[in-house]
Amino acid sequence: MSSQVTAIPRGFRHMNPINKNKFAGKYPTRIGAKPKAFVPVHDRIKNWNIVPGDSVRLMVGKKREKFIDEELGAKSGYKVYKVSSIDQTRNRVYLEGLNNKKSNAIREIPDNLHELDENEQRSYTGQKNFVAVRRAVQYSNVQLCVEDNNGPDSVFASRVATSSPRFIKDLGQWRWKRFAANLSGETDLPIVKSRGQVLIPWPVTERKPTPAASASDTLPKDVLQASLKLSQIETIPHEVIPATHRSPAPTDQRYADEYIFKPTSRAHHQLQTAMPMYLSEELSPRFARSKKQATWQARREQEEKIRLEVSRSKVAEWEAAGRDSALNEPIPGVSAGTTVINNDMVRLDGVEIRSRTRQEVREGVLHNFNHEVLFAKKQVAKAYADGMKFDAEGTKFTPQEGLTEDEARWLEGPKGERLAFKRRRKDRKERKMLEKLERLTLTDDKNQVVPEELRRQ
Repeated sequence: MSSQVTAIPRGFRHMNPINKNKFAGKYPTRIGAKPKAFVPVHDRIKNWNIVPGDSVRLMVGKKREKFIDEELGAKSGYKVYKVSSIDQTRNRVYLEGLNNKKSNAIREIPDNLHELDENEQRSYTGQKNFVAVRRAVQYSNVQLCVEDNNGPDSVFASRVATSSPRFIKDLGQWRWKRFAANLSGETDLPIVKSRGQVLIPWPVTERKPTPAASASDTLPKDVLQASLKLSQIETIPHEVIPATHRSPAPTDQRYADEYIFKPTSRAHHQLQTAMPMYLSEELSPRFARSKKQATWQARREQEEKIRLEVSRSKVAEWEAAGRDSALNEPIPGVSAGTTVINNDMVRLDGVEIRSRTRQEVREGVLHNFNHEVLFAKKQVAKAYADGMKFDAEGTKFTPQEGLTEDEARWLEGPKGERLAFKRRRKDRKERKMLEKLERLTLTDDKNQVVPEELRRQ
């Protein structure tokens, strides 16, 4: 990214360090790229008084670049250059008409040169073996031109003073005034009485003309025009209307197939209205955080709903059964009128036997329900780890003895087949290793003794 500025700077962003050190972001020497001169932050100029649009003179360099007449030198006067751009991070300015020559490769003239138009022919015939590249000049090697008379009587500011910078909140910019603290000659310009110095106005920047819109440009009126036209809900086919915003994509793909394979049907109003429902689901990321959050929240709400229904139904059943009325019924084989509550043999020291309350029954039901939910989650996690898939439609599973319907719906999937293949391969390797050890025989050899009882017959 280039750090050159072609407009008047109104801030101090160049004082922020771009890189942590002078070696950061540089190419290795073996690549051959020449790095730009690095200027530390404490050596950069904070208040820039030379900006694009100013007129300056060059204080160093060749005579033909500094003076109007090379032979007369300073007696003929200094050349006045216009600042085209500045580089605040390197303390450099670029002047119009001050260039360096860089070698340029000449393109080979094609055989069909006469068939090309005039501009293309000129691009080949007018080639040069060099190109002009703007030269970067140090900030301290130029001086502001206060009055340009195109001769030796031109006045330049050898020293520039500034007022205190002020921050304008409405514009979000820093502004200050610049004054000529020392001039190279006399001038008739007015002097500011409070400072006794000549005020140097900032250059006036002209707004760049807006080019005419071409065929590839978008007109402002087209940008402001509303292109999204939503239809009434009554006009959308009821088969593709989701019940809620969390509902999955419609399983009936007839509308999508007709839209894709029958271009003539795209003008149908219902199809045009229904297609964004498919595209929004297909083009959105499947594992987006918002989708996972919505799914998790939906599961939580469904689980809370089932938990509330179970607790209410169990409490209602307990009340319909008599609210632990069995505790007050007579115990058979014991003296008349003896119940569980008033039986001395049943009564425990320090423990009161009484009927449960609704709250206690509800807490017990929720405790058992939470254990069942936790057990079901563990079963699902184990099934997924084993590579099994759940038959949600219930068309592929077969009832099995000893298994509930939900347990029977877990079928072996591709991952489960791979895991089963790996287990069989591992068992086969272990079995072959044991068989190899069983067939192992030791032959008589030097310094080796095999007991008789271990010798194979």
